[in-house]
Amino acid sequence: MYLARDFRSIARKALKGFWGLSVGVTLVASLLGGMSGGSSSTATIQQLTDRTSDSETIYFSDTLNALFASPTFYAILTVAMTFFTILSILYLLIGGAVELGLNRYSIDLVTRQNQPAFGTLFSRFSFWGKAFGLRFMTSLFTFLWARVAAVFANRASAKTLNRATGVILVILGIVVMGFQFLS
Repeated sequence: MYLARDFRSIARKALKGFWGLSVGVTLVASLLGGMSGGSSSTATIQQLTDRTSDSETIYFSDTLNALFASPTFYAILTVAMTFFTILSILYLLIGGAVELGLNRYSIDLVTRQNQPAFGTLFSRFSFWGKAFGLRFMTSLFTFLWARVAAVFANRASAKTLNRATGVILVILGIVVMGFQFLS
């Protein structure tokens, strides 16, 4: 069984002489939507107050109301939403093939069966249809299961959620042990 230090050692050996290329390939892949893992972030807007010289309280909601009344705000919002919509469609269309290319590059980097090259990132566009289908189905099922989980979480008590989490983790543990037993 490998420990974390073993994986780090394997990674350092694989990256020897290929650090720059690997960073470049990974950066381009992430810009083209080839990274399926995402980061989550949360933001909260608290009611902000500011004391003026007249000791009058100005609320953040007043600032938002003024902002939403501005036609310039809506023009900027329209351009931004159009840009991000087009970018999301592009990621959906080519992200799967780029992700498969990044995976192929990583395999070449570790196994050295093929010389790791930048072009490997684009080598899986011959499987574009399957890559798109995989990306689409993964996104669809992630959305659907998240929706099911949200409905369940909104109706259940904290005690029930803790029990459900425990059951899911036990089942996942059994599946992982089963795969280790089979291999």
